Amino acid sequence: MRYLYLLLFVLVGAALAVVVVNNASPIQIAFFTWQSPELPVGVVMAGAVIVGAILLYLITTVSALQDWHELRQLRDRVRSLEGRVAALGH
Repeated sequence: MRYLYLLLFVLVGAALAVVVVNNASPIQIAFFTWQSPELPVGVVMAGAVIVGAILLYLITTVSALQDWHELRQLRDRVRSLEGRVAALGH
C-alpha cells in the first residue's frame, strides 16, 4: 500500500510540474490592498496546491490526535471494567 501512495504522489507531482511548465504567463494577485509581484500562473497554482496539502495535513493530524486521545480513554475504561469484572468473579 505504501508503494501505491508513493506512485500516486509521484504522478500528482509530475502532473503539477507539467501544469507549471505549460502555464508561464505572468499574473498578479491582489488581496485587499496587498499586491503580489507578477508570477507565472503555474507557480501560483503550485503554491495553492502546496498550501492546500499543508492545511490538509494539519487538519488530519489534529483529527488523528483527537482520535488517539479518545482511544486511550476507551482503553483505560475497558481496563477498569475488566478489573471490576475480575473482582466480582472471585
